[in-house]
Amino acid sequence: MARRRRTRGLSTKELALMTLGSFALFGAAWAGMNHIATTEQMDEHACYERPDQAQSVLLADPSFIYDHTKSIEGDIHSIGMKAWRDAGPNTQISFVTFTLHVGRSLIPAVFTICKPPRTAAEQTAIGAPFKEAHLLKAKYEEIEALYELELKRFIGHLRDPKEAAQHTPILEVTRSVSKADYFSNENRTLYWISDGMNNSGEARFCKERGHLPPFSKFQNSSVYRDNRPRLEGAEVYLYLVEHGSLPQPGMEYCTNAELRAFWPAFMYGSGAVDVEIDILATWPGATG
Repeated sequence: MARRRRTRGLSTKELALMTLGSFALFGAAWAGMNHIATTEQMDEHACYERPDQAQSVLLADPSFIYDHTKSIEGDIHSIGMKAWRDAGPNTQISFVTFTLHVGRSLIPAVFTICKPPRTAAEQTAIGAPFKEAHLLKAKYEEIEALYELELKRFIGHLRDPKEAAQHTPILEVTRSVSKADYFSNENRTLYWISDGMNNSGEARFCKERGHLPPFSKFQNSSVYRDNRPRLEGAEVYLYLVEHGSLPQPGMEYCTNAELRAFWPAFMYGSGAVDVEIDILATWPGATG
């Protein structure tokens, strides 16, 4: 007859110790998960949301770009990389363009990303949680590469002939961008790329007599009152594209000098605190 082997049951003390051990393991796991959940993380745009976050916008007019030389592409790429270099840690950068159908509507950004902190000092400066130096460096390089890739895609989008609208509502679009969430904070910079020849129901610069008066006169018009952008406190970099010497057939009612004078005055008159203008000439013999 087989003998049964008797096993000793756990004592009350042993059961208590095992229970305490289970609670301790569970508590440690929960604490770890809770720490991860409560530690601030970057959002989907690699941003740490801050009320004083700087914002930059690269606004490009596609109406003239697709049929010009590669030099314009190179210029826009350089401007886009300048926006990246100029940006401080956690600055939100957005790419914006427009076509006829958007008109006066609020225009969404084509792409938005934040420039991440590169060092522990930058991470601390924006009040973000501690990260090891190698992790910060890796994230910075990842986002920088993504930014340049998206910049190249953005330029490709601008060169699409379908984006070359016959009407260019520059006034309306500039106003719309100035009211957008991606350009609403106090510390903001606009990189504005256009030929400056507004052609919409509001005004037809260069195409109609009297539609491009000096800004001192234009600012008293209903067109300006209806389309004044909100640029208070903004820095503006104007990149004015010139196709040739003005006036010329089809654009008889303005000169290059008039456009060069009008747009800086327009930006200052709309609240900008600092405006720089650079001429992107696409024709031989042009001077900046």
